[in-house]
Amino acid sequence: MTFAEPRLLLALAVLPIVALAYLVSARRSRARVAAAATPGLWPNLMPRRPGLRRHVAPLLAALAIALLLVGLARPQLALSQDLRESTVVLTIDASRSMAATDVQPSRIEAARSAARELLSGLPDTAKVGVVSFSREVRVLAAPTDDRQAVADALAGVTLSGGTALGDAITRAVASLRDARAPAQGRAIVVISDGKSTEGATAPLAAARAAKVAGVRIFAVSLGTASGSIQQGSKQVAVPPDPTTLQRIASLTGGRFYRAADAAALRSAYRQIGGAVRPGRKRQDVSFAFVAGAGALAVGGSLLSLVWFRRLI
Repeated sequence: MTFAEPRLLLALAVLPIVALAYLVSARRSRARVAAAATPGLWPNLMPRRPGLRRHVAPLLAALAIALLLVGLARPQLALSQDLRESTVVLTIDASRSMAATDVQPSRIEAARSAARELLSGLPDTAKVGVVSFSREVRVLAAPTDDRQAVADALAGVTLSGGTALGDAITRAVASLRDARAPAQGRAIVVISDGKSTEGATAPLAAARAAKVAGVRIFAVSLGTASGSIQQGSKQVAVPPDPTTLQRIASLTGGRFYRAADAAALRSAYRQIGGAVRPGRKRQDVSFAFVAGAGALAVGGSLLSLVWFRRLI
């Protein structure tokens, strides 16, 4: 248990002082009774001695004060969230540069393989969607907990020209919205190897819109500066663009990863799986302490009225 206002707990230090004052008062009261009458007359003055009952109401009052002070400190419990709240959209670059083999066996095959690491890091009930993008953006699978459907969607990624990263982010956010994904555990995982060259929406503008929608973006820059593909008779360099991806992740509160090989990509996906999986959330339980304090105070007062015909 943690407290939002732990400094207020210092007020509990007054309780021992109150207890000591009560004991001193009780002793003085007994001394006054002893001084006012001889022991032989006590049975006539007090035919039924209250015994320990006289301490019950004050004890309940002290406990009520303690619970109230704890409640004012706003206690919080770490509670497990519903694992079904995880909803992730895999947004995969399908431009021709993903055919580069600097990441073995190729960038696109490494991306498909590493996606299994992400899926294994999520609970079985988590929903996963797949969006691919080149010049055009395609929703290959709406968010679903059907892992076979996700695997089939990943297998259906085909490469073509262009890179419309901003449009892909916009479509992924729309996919989350259409799925009515809860705010907790809602994220987009973008894996790309090149600079955005197409689309109606700039990547950073799309990222800002994602942030407004409460969606975090985890971005992976795939490939090395030496990566290249064959175009006709020429070998064309296709280096990644980590700068834009890093800014996108930072802007939305996600994380950025650089993957120069398949092992690094798998590691990044494992980390992303842990990051987007809802863990524990803090629940304010101060109301329970305040309610308990009220119940103890009322209970003590009622007992005092029944036994002694007076309040505490």
